[in-house]
Amino acid sequence: RRIIKFDEKLKNIIEEFARHELSPEDAEKIGHIRKRVAQAMQIVDTARGAKGISLRRVTRNGVPSVIGGKKELLPRHKEKLLATLKARFEENMNRHEGIKWSHVLAKLEANPKKLWSLNEMERTGGEPDVIEFEKKTEKYIFVDCSEESPSGRRVLSYDRDGEENAIAHGYGTRGNAVDMAKAMGIAILTEKRYRELQKLGSFDCGTRSWIRTSRKRRAFGFALSGVCLKGNCEVFVAGGSEPTLSRAFRGMLKV
Repeated sequence: RRIIKFDEKLKNIIEEFARHELSPEDAEKIGHIRKRVAQAMQIVDTARGAKGISLRRVTRNGVPSVIGGKKELLPRHKEKLLATLKARFEENMNRHEGIKWSHVLAKLEANPKKLWSLNEMERTGGEPDVIEFEKKTEKYIFVDCSEESPSGRRVLSYDRDGEENAIAHGYGTRGNAVDMAKAMGIAILTEKRYRELQKLGSFDCGTRSWIRTSRKRRAFGFALSGVCLKGNCEVFVAGGSEPTLSRAFRGMLKV
């Protein structure tokens, strides 16, 4: 019912302003409603666990996998996620030679919040997998290894400044990569990590991924974006406000 109401509200606003030239205020209204509808659609697939919580409150800081405050998976979701991660680990041994799944599993079992973050990566199409064991910290590094940029994180500006600028100009952004990564408990890949990932296969041959960008570069309005062109990893600058259907971001998580 809530999603239907949001849909109706969106249609009414679009019809109301369709007859006029959109002002920045009107464009911002439409952009805000589009974002809320996208969040509402994702809520349908999340685990239920708290009655009486409004959609506005639930989506205030993004769309969680578990509603109710705790960033922990329900037993059945945990079991399903671990089975998925194990199968992917065993199918792609070239990504983590010399690493045993039993050791990774022990780390995961001891860190329920990390499992929650991995589930967010999985839920949004990242297909996370282990690519390294960091001896200095004694932690395993998971990275989004989906063939193309995660489908559940597309149409995002780079950061909040980019998102606000996109809304002001009437772009249909669904949020921003920096805030989403923070909400998921993961880090956006650096250029170095992105290039290391590309050595393990060909990723983003048809899409692009936001890459962590310094504040100095962002001050000029630009953000880094990566892609695989003709088998080569390329990193270039793009407008941080540009949300596109072909660009998301890849994340990293240490466990």
